[in-house]
Amino acid sequence: MDRRRIALVAAGAVLLGGVVAVLRGAGGGDPEPRTATSAPPPTSLAPFAADGVLVPRAGEPPHRPEGLRVTAGPRRLQVRWSGEEAPGYEVRWGRDGRLDRSRLVARTATQLDGLDDGAAYRVEVRAVDAFGQRSEPAGGEGVPRTPGVGDLALVDRFDQPDAPDPARWRFTAEDDCARATPGRGDDGARLVIGDNCVATAASLRSRTPFALRDADDLGRVVVDTDAPGADGELAVDLVPGPITAVGGDGLPPGAIRLRGAGGSGGTTAEVLTPEGTPTTATRPLPAPEPGLTHRWELALRRDGARVLLDGEVVATSPATPGWREATALVSVSGRTGRRAAISLVAFDAAPATAPAAAPPPDVRVAVAPDAAPVTGTPLRGVVGGQVRMVLRHTDRSPV
Repeated sequence: MDRRRIALVAAGAVLLGGVVAVLRGAGGGDPEPRTATSAPPPTSLAPFAADGVLVPRAGEPPHRPEGLRVTAGPRRLQVRWSGEEAPGYEVRWGRDGRLDRSRLVARTATQLDGLDDGAAYRVEVRAVDAFGQRSEPAGGEGVPRTPGVGDLALVDRFDQPDAPDPARWRFTAEDDCARATPGRGDDGARLVIGDNCVATAASLRSRTPFALRDADDLGRVVVDTDAPGADGELAVDLVPGPITAVGGDGLPPGAIRLRGAGGSGGTTAEVLTPEGTPTTATRPLPAPEPGLTHRWELALRRDGARVLLDGEVVATSPATPGWREATALVSVSGRTGRRAAISLVAFDAAPATAPAAAPPPDVRVAVAPDAAPVTGTPLRGVVGGQVRMVLRHTDRSPV
């Protein structure tokens, strides 16, 4: 019996020693850490098309754009290119050797705003096909510069943080829907006008009068803007006497208007007067390029008026002013949700000064000593509140 017990104990000791040896050989006695459950393999789908269905397949990448041109302007670059038409284009740009900005466009032209004058920018454009394939890039460089404008009666580039400057301008819009705000980021250094509710005109009225010179060249109004845009209108009005806005199709007596209208078939440029003075177009104008700034000028002379677009005369009229001083207004209108940017308004005219600004109304808030009115429902446990008040300017005086 004792021998049998001794044999069992010896067999158990041998078995335990074998297990320890196996564990030491496998991992040195330390337990293996638990590993996280691995993610399942991605699901793959086999292409399928019913009989008779032709599935489009990606072909060769699109061709590289050709004829890339970079035109410098005040804190902006205009980029144009040509070549085989593509569904879209990827534009990348940056300075100091970095292409850290990009956008996708559907047209063969775009404008890069909010840049720094004097800095060299690299621009690359790639064509993009319907499958997202990119072409080889077409590259170019440009240096934004703001040229001098000389001795003018008024110059405003709207690059200040409080644009439009209330000492220079009054902004009005029907139904108080549109807003004029200084541009930020890619819209930097210009005034952005936009609305989201009604397709009515928004007007920027100068507090500095437009005064004629005593010369054959009486004066001109210069506006750099991307208006009128598609299905939009740009109006530059010179109206004698005080006025806040010009509403409707009719013009006040003695007024002269530059009207630029955009459409799918082209751009219309004309001079309008209350008497219906005719306008002669010098050449047909293409449809507006969305987002690209152009220079519009209304030039008045003793022998008539002229409309210039980017320095070229595009329309003439025998209209002449019957006044020596007028109020200048720049208005934009178009589709609901329109957006227009103005980067310059200048008067090449006789010197004039804006009238002194009227002081703001004295608004006082006082706590009445009387008890609260009995009307209404008291709010239990409320110890404070907020009162909002809006002062709306309805006087159409020139203040």
